[in-house]
Amino acid sequence: MVNGELRDLQPTLYTRLEWPCGAFGGPAYHWYKNGVLISDTSPDGKVVVERRNSRSYLIIKNVTDANNGMYQCTAGNELDTIYSTARLHVVEKKPVFTEKMGPVILIANRTGLVICPVAASPPPEITWRKNGRIILKVGKADVQNDKRFKAAANQRDLLIPSVKLSDAGTYTCHAKNRKGSAEDSSDITVGKDIVWIAAPVDNRNVTITLRFELDCEAEGDPSYEVSYRWLRNGLPLEYSARIHWVKEANRLVILDAIVSDTGTYTCIASAETPLYIERRKDVDIVVKAPANPPDLVWIDGSCWDQTASLAWRVGATNNEEIYEYWIDWSTTYDTTNWTRLPKVLEEDTKPVRLNFNLLPPFSQISFRVTVFNRIGAGEPSIPTDPSDCITKPAAPRFSPREIKGVPGGPNILKIEWTPVPETFWGGPAFNYSVQWRRKIASQQDENRWLFLPMSQDIRIFDGNNNSVTVTNPGYYVEWEFRIRSNNAKGSAPGWTYGTSHSGQDAPGVQPSGLSPDRVTARSADISWRRVTAPRNGTIFGYKIQYWHSGIGMQVAYQRNRNITIDLERIDELEQEREERGISKRSITKRDLRNKPRRIKERDTALTKSDFKTSIVSRYLTSVGRRLRKRDTREQNVPRIRKKREDEDENVEKEEPLDLCFNPDEPCYQDASDKELQLQELTPYKTYHVRIAAYNSGGLGPWSDELIFNTEAAPPGPPYSVNTYAYDKYCKLTWKEPRHKNGKILEYEVYGRQIVRTKLPWWMRRHIIYNLNLETVYEAKIRARTSSGWGIPVFRWFQTHDVEELPAKPLIPEVVGYGEDGVNVTFMEPIPESLRKFGGEMDEDPWELRPVGGFENEHVGVGGYPERFYVVYRRKYTNDKLKRTSEKLMWGPRDQTWIVIEKLQKDTVYQFATIPVNYVGKGPRSEWADGLTGGIV
Repeated sequence: MVNGELRDLQPTLYTRLEWPCGAFGGPAYHWYKNGVLISDTSPDGKVVVERRNSRSYLIIKNVTDANNGMYQCTAGNELDTIYSTARLHVVEKKPVFTEKMGPVILIANRTGLVICPVAASPPPEITWRKNGRIILKVGKADVQNDKRFKAAANQRDLLIPSVKLSDAGTYTCHAKNRKGSAEDSSDITVGKDIVWIAAPVDNRNVTITLRFELDCEAEGDPSYEVSYRWLRNGLPLEYSARIHWVKEANRLVILDAIVSDTGTYTCIASAETPLYIERRKDVDIVVKAPANPPDLVWIDGSCWDQTASLAWRVGATNNEEIYEYWIDWSTTYDTTNWTRLPKVLEEDTKPVRLNFNLLPPFSQISFRVTVFNRIGAGEPSIPTDPSDCITKPAAPRFSPREIKGVPGGPNILKIEWTPVPETFWGGPAFNYSVQWRRKIASQQDENRWLFLPMSQDIRIFDGNNNSVTVTNPGYYVEWEFRIRSNNAKGSAPGWTYGTSHSGQDAPGVQPSGLSPDRVTARSADISWRRVTAPRNGTIFGYKIQYWHSGIGMQVAYQRNRNITIDLERIDELEQEREERGISKRSITKRDLRNKPRRIKERDTALTKSDFKTSIVSRYLTSVGRRLRKRDTREQNVPRIRKKREDEDENVEKEEPLDLCFNPDEPCYQDASDKELQLQELTPYKTYHVRIAAYNSGGLGPWSDELIFNTEAAPPGPPYSVNTYAYDKYCKLTWKEPRHKNGKILEYEVYGRQIVRTKLPWWMRRHIIYNLNLETVYEAKIRARTSSGWGIPVFRWFQTHDVEELPAKPLIPEVVGYGEDGVNVTFMEPIPESLRKFGGEMDEDPWELRPVGGFENEHVGVGGYPERFYVVYRRKYTNDKLKRTSEKLMWGPRDQTWIVIEKLQKDTVYQFATIPVNYVGKGPRSEWADGLTGGIV
């Protein structure tokens, strides 16, 4: 017997027994009792042998004492016979309760079950009483029976359909057989059913790649716990990194929805009371996406004969109605460039007849189809084979789109055009016809073309060529030219025309009078004098470059090489000199009234609408007049570049930035311009500007550099802000803003229920005090320059839930001080770093914290050390420990170090720090060695 050996049994009297016996190998079975073969059915029909599948069952319909004995099951086939033997012994037992009945909580309006855990042989008679009154005699029709109460299938337990509040009470189960009786009671209370607080109620459509959330929250009686599970289309929903249940929010979150997420979602809120109860709520979710590409695209008919049509088979629509189809084509000449044909609506006739006036001749063409619905366009289909559609040759349909002259130096002119793509050559022997002539003012020459010697037409047989050079075009002479496409089948229907002057000399004079009219933190208005073109040429425009070279330079600039104007004098370390420098940069109303052009006074940078129309009057002209009275020795002083005391030592010079956006038009400042606004400058920087005139001959000489400082602006947010939360304190640390935009004057820490504190510019830590236990706070910190307060940074933190002693500090840092002293610095224990918001989506729990506030939060170890002191002694001696006075580590007198003097010179001491707070004294740190007057 491998899988069905017999075991000794002690069945209950007058019950049904099924005794299995099984073996492998497809055997024949026989049953024996006390060595006597048992027939398949006994004469009285009470004992039956049945075979079910590969097993044999001995069935005794009503077990009595007569069935006691030794039973044997044999299983045999042609290879072997095996045996299994066991004893059946019927024992009479008086009723015994195997466990306590209660107390039990039943749920209102649900079916209630009160269990009677009694064991007896023969089965006992069960009587149920409520508060001492008989309510049910199981298996008997009795006038005392309450019709609301019924017996369970096991004929012992009590079923109460649709429980009411009045069903609460004491229930007693009395069990009796011929061997004796027993009873037990249970106190029954009636609790609340599960009710919905938030459940998915609305069916919804979701666009692919978006997230959707389904709330599911219920409440019940405090006596049981409500648990949740989700089904999709009737099957358990599997959670993953994309699909997760946020337990704290009772919310199902599905990220990056896909079409297969479509279905009926069922939220089940359930509990064991001890009967299983549940509530279900369904919601239908439809995820819509662009349609799949057509499964198959093919061509019917002949492209050579221009009788072809395009057909396709639609793929999956992805739960959205199709609006139209997009047909694209490409050729073997350029397989990466696809051109779109007119759109085909869903209701249009299909297959679609191809319009060969829109397709290139002399080409092998591939087609692809894209399906468009309300969500958007799907992926294109697989292109057709280009050999399925070959078009016949024809004359070119168009000439090059553009032809222009590219003049260089004197007596130079090059004609350039945009070549026709090979796709549109249309046939073999493709070429260009190029002609040109001088533009003659007289009427008689208007239609006469001038060709090169010995040539009636310039033919260029390289279709990818894009230029030809005109010989001896003269100095700044105007020419006109034209070009046309040809091939073996004919010529394009029209010419493409263009005009240009021949080359000239580059400007030889540098622009002068470059000066700033108004400078703010992020913009500067500059102006200059126009340059005259050499000989009979012209000036095309001006090229402008600007760059910044450092932070807060004191500068002056030369004007016309003979006077020096002190534009700004800024010294951040001396407020008086800074204000004097600001006054020199300011434009007063009196200055504006003295100028021929005036604008409305404003505090902000000029906008694009102000560009070229409202430049501030150049007030420095009057400043220049006053400076002419100075000593002539000052007039040729070179430009000054002084470095500020707070300037970074490693400032690198920025590369010049051109004000250009089109290679064909080197700058957007044309020849008529003489003023410009530089925008998007960096505050508190020294900028250099230069300008040069240009024409077809090239770029002229650069002007002298204009150097000016931009104003200071409010700073950016402090950088690397961290919190270290304790019980009633929190340490805040930071670094200076990455974008200071001026000199940082001070910092400010504030927040709800946080004492507003201003801190000096060199401070990098602050202890927030007077906090409550186990409370979430929002701390803010911001910096200030002379222009005002900058953007604050906020950090959330949560204080400890208990008051604690300070933790053991790290070994202190000891540095020699003077000839006979040391400086001992307290080192706080390493804090614990909190996990950032989120984490793996399938983690439980998933932290529900606002994004951005907690990412730099740390937890301080132990209570915050409000004070500390140092104990010390000479090393290698038995000297008595000495101690210093305590130092505060919070508030205005925050100090994390202690200087100890008047020690023995050149002697090694041992030092340790001991923290103290309002709870008591914390543990001592490890010993650190220090040499007086030196460093160990």
